[in-house]
Amino acid sequence: MMSSFVRLPFVKMQATGNDFILISSEDFLTSDTRLSLAEVSKLICDRHFGIGSDGLLCATKTDHRSEKPSIPEMIFFNPDGSGGRMCGNGARCFSRYLMDKRLSSAGGELSLSQLDESDVKLLEIKFLANRQTYRSTADPNDPDQNTLYFEEPVEVTSFDLAPLFEKESALQPHVEFVQRHLKGCFRSNPGTDHLILHLNGKDGDFILSDPTLFEASNLRNQLFEIARAIRFAPIFSPDGINVNFARQMSSNHFELLTYERGVEQFTLSCGTGTIATALSFILSNKLPERSSTQHMDPLEKVTIRTDGGTLKIEGKNISSNTDSAHLPKRAQFDSISLTGPARFVAEGSFMLPL
Repeated sequence: MMSSFVRLPFVKMQATGNDFILISSEDFLTSDTRLSLAEVSKLICDRHFGIGSDGLLCATKTDHRSEKPSIPEMIFFNPDGSGGRMCGNGARCFSRYLMDKRLSSAGGELSLSQLDESDVKLLEIKFLANRQTYRSTADPNDPDQNTLYFEEPVEVTSFDLAPLFEKESALQPHVEFVQRHLKGCFRSNPGTDHLILHLNGKDGDFILSDPTLFEASNLRNQLFEIARAIRFAPIFSPDGINVNFARQMSSNHFELLTYERGVEQFTLSCGTGTIATALSFILSNKLPERSSTQHMDPLEKVTIRTDGGTLKIEGKNISSNTDSAHLPKRAQFDSISLTGPARFVAEGSFMLPL
C-alpha cells in the first residue's frame, strides 16, 4: 500500500524567540505535494497540528537572466498563509542558515571580508527578500550572533491616532488609557508596515518586556485589544498593519512589544518592529542631545529589549521635515543594521499530503 504522505526536510530556527521553519524550494518542488507554499505555511506553522512557528522561510535562488550569478532569495509566509514581505529576525535566521550551508552569490562558498578598522574577519553573505538586496555578517568564532544590513533607506513619519480612536468603536473603551500613556505615534515600513506607539509608564508603572507583570496587571489583554483593533482598522486595509508598543528605559535603551499581523498575536520579538521603533525614537528626539563636537547625522545606536531577548539597531538620519512648531514629522534613515542572536533549534522531516 502506497503512503499518502511525502517527507519535506526542514530546519527550525529562532532569533530572540521569533521562531521560523526553513525549507528549500528544491525540496518543496520535488515533494509532489498537492499543497501550495501558502498552504504548507498554514499547516507547518500551526503550534498544535504542525511544528509551530511565527513563519515559514523558503530558500530559493533568483535567476537574473544575465551574466550575473544567481543569489539566494528568502520567500516568507506568515502562519495564516499570507505573504509576509520582509522579516528582520527571519532574515537573520535565513542568513545564518545560508552561512551554515555554505551558500553564497559566488556559487557555493561564503566570502570572508576584513573590516577596515581591525584585523577581525567576518563571514558575509548577500541575499534577496521582497525584491530587495540585504547583506549579513557574522564572526566565524560566534556565528550565532549576526548583523543584518539594509541597503535601502527607511522612512519614519509621525501619525495622528486621534481620528482612529474617534472612528473605531472597538477602541472606545481604551481612550482613557491611551490619553494617559501615549507620548507619540509613528509609522514606518522597513520592508513591512509598522505603527509604533510610544508609551509613558510613569502613571501606573508597567514594564512591557515582563510577561509575568503583564498577566498580573491584565495589561497584556488591554494592549492586545488595542493592537488588534488598530491592525484591522479600515484605514490600514487591505493588508492591515503591525502594531508596536514601546517605552523608553534610559537614554538609548527601550523596551518593545509587537503584535504581528499574520501571526495575530504578540510575538516574543520582531526584527522589523525593533528597527521601526528605534528609528521612531531617534525621530522623536528621545535620544541624548548631540554634542557640538559631533558631525551632522551621526550613526545612532539603540538597544531594544523584547520578551525574547535584546536587539541592537543602528541608523543614520539623512533627512528630516518639520512642522510650523519645528517638531520633526518625517525623517529618512540609511546605514541601518539589526544585530542579535539567531540559533538552530531542530531539523527533521515534515509529513505533507500528496
